[in-house]
Amino acid sequence: MKSKLYVLIPVIQVLYILFTSYFFITETNDSRSYYGIASQLPKISESLFPIFYPFLLRIASFICGSYFVTSKIINVICILSFFLITKKYIEEWKILWLFSLSWFFFSILSNSWSEAVLIPLMTAIFVLQRKFWNTKGENNIYIIYHTLLLFLLFITKYSMVYMIIGTFLFGALMYIYTKQRKFLFFIYSAFFSIILALLYLYANYQLTGYFTGNRAALGDLNINLRLSLFNTLQAVNPFFGNIYGRTPFFVVIIIFIILSVIYINRIFTIWREKKTENLYFIFVGLFYLFFLWASYFYTKIDILNIRLLFPFCFLFFLGLIANNLETKKIKFYKYLIIFMYTLQILISLNNILSHNNYYLSH
Repeated sequence: MKSKLYVLIPVIQVLYILFTSYFFITETNDSRSYYGIASQLPKISESLFPIFYPFLLRIASFICGSYFVTSKIINVICILSFFLITKKYIEEWKILWLFSLSWFFFSILSNSWSEAVLIPLMTAIFVLQRKFWNTKGENNIYIIYHTLLLFLLFITKYSMVYMIIGTFLFGALMYIYTKQRKFLFFIYSAFFSIILALLYLYANYQLTGYFTGNRAALGDLNINLRLSLFNTLQAVNPFFGNIYGRTPFFVVIIIFIILSVIYINRIFTIWREKKTENLYFIFVGLFYLFFLWASYFYTKIDILNIRLLFPFCFLFFLGLIANNLETKKIKFYKYLIIFMYTLQILISLNNILSHNNYYLSH
């Protein structure tokens, strides 16, 4: 696959967003809640969801008027921003472009959700850290940028507070282990972003009477532990999700064990190479997953689905693969991910044709 052919990936992603928007239902109750918050801006009367995504919807709606169309424009801008940032600033951009074909990007890019906004923000954090660790001495401007990016993540999705806490813990552990002052970068940026987050929540409380919205309105707590565990184990596999019906649980467990061994070996390699930005993303990804599960048992979440797990997937795999890999491994990953992506598209087309034939026959 020559370099010029990689340009097909952004084209495919944009066409995929347009395709799914036309043929599938890509709005949920949460999507309509985002629209409702956006339509009331600049007045804030509901804080169930953080403000950044509704703010983007409101701004972009001046162009086209429809929030549904606006949400698709935002998704296109987010994924194209990912391609531009990685192409310009990350040497290993090819494998990251292939990474965008992973199955868990499907749901995020096709639906009208705030998670798409996380993609360019997290990518910018990775680039920022790589620049920071490649500079000599300390530069306070990086702390400011990192603080603002962490805060933007928080006001995009409340659960990103776990990433902020993980950032503080990573900095503290690495500082204790290495005694290098540069690791204070993580501690300072996490501390300042937490202050900004608390100020935001206080403003929410003053405006709406709730810190993060009226959670009682979400209904009773009703968890599905088995399905949540299934989805979590499945999220470790970037190659395929439930391609044709739900994958048997024992298959998912076997694949999880095999991939975990590969990932652990990879993490030790990154540790030996002292790739701090990679270690950080792997650490905060796992930290996010741990606290997501810890909070699962006392929040109004029925199932840990790919939408909630996506931050873990993106953080963990970006840290895992945004590094020099052996040529043979890159080729294997490349052809496998392309094959699985093509198979997923063919199955989607088959489903559409089957549904159309059903309606025509009735």
